[in-house]
Amino acid sequence: MRKLATAVLALSITGQVNAECPIASDAKLAKIISQSGGINEPELSGVCTRVRHEGFTFLVLGDYGVQNGASYAWVNVLLADQELGLASSSHVATATQQSEIANAQEAERLFLKAISAAVGGFMYEDAISKLRQSKSNLNEGTPSPKS
Repeated sequence: MRKLATAVLALSITGQVNAECPIASDAKLAKIISQSGGINEPELSGVCTRVRHEGFTFLVLGDYGVQNGASYAWVNVLLADQELGLASSSHVATATQQSEIANAQEAERLFLKAISAAVGGFMYEDAISKLRQSKSNLNEGTPSPKS
């Protein structure tokens, strides 16, 4: 439940990133994704096309930086419906990256690499199905079944 609350909060303050792959994130993370041209990796095109076709987006929560002489990045990726402020908390893809190169540019590079890794490993078909069901239940005014 905590993940869902975090995701809904993030959706309410999100910055949309226009890219080949639909990604939403907070303003700081959205800026870094936008500046890099978004997530446009050919191997993710099928996943991104499917998510975009469903009207959903990947919600990215994470951080990156330099600490203790190393660069790091971590992300959690959820599937979300920005229009309804709804995210699938039952499916979260996580990725971390680290490097001994300790500078801001390396940390940003690792962050983008972590997003790609998380999106690439996301179980999106099941997440789409569950998010569609939640959306349908919300539109019908009935509570969604616990999973």
